[in-house]
Amino acid sequence: MKKMVLISLGMAACLLGTTPGFAELPPTSFQGEKITYAIKKFGLKAGEATLEFKGPRVIEGRELLLIVFRADGMNFLDEENIYVDPATFLPARVDRDINIFGKKEKITERYDAVNGTVLITKTAGDQVTRQTIKRNEVVDNIYCFIYRYRDKGNFAMNDELGINLPTQNVRITLTKRDKVKAGGEEYNAFFMESQPKKYRLWFADDVNKTPLRIDGAVGFGSTSMIMTGYEK
Repeated sequence: MKKMVLISLGMAACLLGTTPGFAELPPTSFQGEKITYAIKKFGLKAGEATLEFKGPRVIEGRELLLIVFRADGMNFLDEENIYVDPATFLPARVDRDINIFGKKEKITERYDAVNGTVLITKTAGDQVTRQTIKRNEVVDNIYCFIYRYRDKGNFAMNDELGINLPTQNVRITLTKRDKVKAGGEEYNAFFMESQPKKYRLWFADDVNKTPLRIDGAVGFGSTSMIMTGYEK
């Protein structure tokens, strides 16, 4: 039987206790973790990426957790500071620096995740624009989901979860056990795929549940991130 975990207003409250997909939070076992990836497009290396769990920070008087994602490719740079609520592991704020073919933007996303609101401020040179996205459901972030599921997910066959992103909802299912090559080794892995077909994730079948490969998370075209190194 599929274990259904819908990211909804009810889930935000349940995350503080025990749900079919997640047990108690907060996850702190990733402190100091740094994963490096090769970015590949059509099988060719297109850049490098890192995913780091920096741990506790105080931002605007709130105690949050910091995840840093950085993707550096040809004519492309995206660095994201993702601040996470330690109780629910939902996004609280994302600060992004983007440089695409020399076009630079600074983007700040402020989340009221439980109430489904995201305030987006973009700064490009002297121009500042603001946009508010209002959803009728809890909003999430793909990297928040990855760490949350690593820490408290069941990793049971046919686990099916909903991820409500600011502009799109996806459902992601653990469909099979697989083998994947990363960092010069072959790993046994859990494979998850989303509908619509936006993300594919491979997690190591070990105590860390390391994300060995992430497809679809880099913002330029159809790309894969394949692990090349792990530090902690």
